[in-house]
Amino acid sequence: MARIRRFALMVCILYHAPLNALGGRSEPGHSMLKEPACSNLTFVTRAQWGAIPPKKRQDMVLPVGYAVVHHTASKQCSNLKDCSVLMRSFQHFHMVTRGWDDIGYNFLIGGDEKVYIGRGWDTVGTQAGSIYYNSHSIGTSIIGTYTKILPSPGVLQVLKDLNECGAKSGYMTSRYVLRGHRDVRQLGPTECPGETLYKEIRTWPHYLEPYNI
Repeated sequence: MARIRRFALMVCILYHAPLNALGGRSEPGHSMLKEPACSNLTFVTRAQWGAIPPKKRQDMVLPVGYAVVHHTASKQCSNLKDCSVLMRSFQHFHMVTRGWDDIGYNFLIGGDEKVYIGRGWDTVGTQAGSIYYNSHSIGTSIIGTYTKILPSPGVLQVLKDLNECGAKSGYMTSRYVLRGHRDVRQLGPTECPGETLYKEIRTWPHYLEPYNI
């Protein structure tokens, strides 16, 4: 009986193994590739923003070929304390109200220009509104509402740098395709990532109109 209990404890520890500083898991098969492309980013770990453990998780098959951009359609935040409060509210809404296993996004970016780790690089998200894109993309949401305004230039640069970090670290292909949430959602129309932000990302090199794929 004692041997069974020890085995169950080991399984529990492995299942909820923590994300490392860049959003990769520490157990075998999820080693973190430390690349210079990521060195200019500041990551906020799940422990730092006060996340609760996920109900369960599913490994992402890497590298993925898409990066999906969202906005949270909420107020903005400009410091670690306020952004962490919002992160906990997003996670609660996704897990309790929507019944998801965890916060839906892989990453979020605050007005403090920090990257908040959601599900990380190697866990399938629930962010796209599409089973296919959930398991073939990294979904990043910028905290705030961007229907009429743009995120700050610094926040936009963090989004670009995060995608390059993912591509150069082997989590996304070097020729990844950028998408707005409205491009991939199959559960009905959405304004996400906000009209102004959507127009902005459509000018970026990795964006391709959906009918060109």
